[in-house]
Amino acid sequence: MSVTETVFLLRAKLPTRDEWQRALTQHGFSLVFHPEFDPARDDGYVPCTLADADAGFEYFIQDIETYVAEQDCSDRRAQLGTLDTAVSFVTRSRFEDLQAAMAAAAVLATTSGGLLWSDEAGDFVDNLLQAARDFCKAEPPRPPPPPVEPHPIAADLAARCVFRGQAMTILETNEATPQRFTIKLALREPEVRIVALWKHAVGSPTVHRLRVGGTLHELDSKGIPASARPITTSIAELGRTEIATRELLEAGAAAVIPLCEVVIDAQHSVEMRRMAIMILGQLRDRRAAPTLETFASDAELGAVARQALAKLS
Repeated sequence: MSVTETVFLLRAKLPTRDEWQRALTQHGFSLVFHPEFDPARDDGYVPCTLADADAGFEYFIQDIETYVAEQDCSDRRAQLGTLDTAVSFVTRSRFEDLQAAMAAAAVLATTSGGLLWSDEAGDFVDNLLQAARDFCKAEPPRPPPPPVEPHPIAADLAARCVFRGQAMTILETNEATPQRFTIKLALREPEVRIVALWKHAVGSPTVHRLRVGGTLHELDSKGIPASARPITTSIAELGRTEIATRELLEAGAAAVIPLCEVVIDAQHSVEMRRMAIMILGQLRDRRAAPTLETFASDAELGAVARQALAKLS
C-alpha cells in the first residue's frame, strides 16, 4: 500500500536542493538529500538518508490543473487559490521512507508558504513542522507476530495409563511432580475428535460428570479401573451413564448372563433392554443367542435383537 503527501505551492517559490537542505537542518531534521537531487527537474525515486540510515521516496512535480484532473478533486481546487504547482511524495511500506517524506514535505510547505495535503488523512495538515517532528521521533510499528505453526509439545513425555475406557483415558507423567491428563474422545469413523481435555493435579478431584449435548459421561476421579465396580452396579446404571456401558463391555464374558436377564425382565424400560441387547451384540458371546432369538420378532426389540444376532454369527 502506498502513502502520498502532496505540497501545493507557487512554482516560483520552489527551493533548490541546497536551499531545501539548509531549511531542513535549520528546523532540526536529520534528513539529507542526495547531492544530485534537483527539485525542479527530477521525477521518480529520490535517495536520501535519515539519521544516517538509508531512506527515500518517489518525487513527482506537476502543475495544479493536471494534478486536479488526475486525482479528480475539483472540490479541492478552490482551496488552493493562486497556488500553481503540486509536489507529491509517495512511499510504500518502509517506515523510514515515510518519515523522510513527511519531513521533506513539511519543510517544503513551510518555506514556500504552501499547503500540505495528506491522502491518508483526507485533509490538509496543520502544524506541519511539529507533526513531522513527532512522526520522525516515533518508533516503527511492530510487525505482526508470526502465525502460530503447529508444533509438538513434550514429544518424548513418558507417561503411564492409569485409566482407560471406550472414550476416556487418564495419563500420568513419569516425572518428579507428575501431571495428569484426562482425554475425552469422540469417534465418528474415520474421524477422531478430542471433545474435552483436562489437565489436573495428581490426587485432586477431576471431572466426575461431563454433559455433552444430551449425553452424560462419568469419570472416576482417581482413575480406578472399571473392573473395580461390581457388575450389578453397572447394570443398575445401564442406559443412564456411559461408564456403565464401558464397564460391561470391559467385563466381557462375566456380563453376558446379567445382560440377558435384563433383556428378559419386562419390568426394565425398553431403552434399557435395547442397550443390553446392543452390548450383547458387541460382546459376540454365543451364550446370548437363545435370548436374542426369543426377541427377534418382538415389536419393540426385534430390530436391535436381529442386528445383535448377526454379529454373533
